[in-house]
Amino acid sequence: MAEGDFYAGDLLIAVSKIPTNFWNEKKTEYLSLRQIVNLNSDLIKTELGEKDFNKLINRPENGL
Repeated sequence: MAEGDFYAGDLLIAVSKIPTNFWNEKKTEYLSLRQIVNLNSDLIKTELGEKDFNKLINRPENGL
């Protein structure tokens, strides 16, 4: 889990808040992000907790 200035996972949380219109223009990057999240979902759940992981992937603005 990459860490920015605040806590483990804060970079992922920040990226997950990027609006859908950006991802619609950057399909390759979106697919890469989605694959990273899918491949590391167990680690992300462990680091963030199940509740925050579910919030992350269920944000309407990112479609993860």
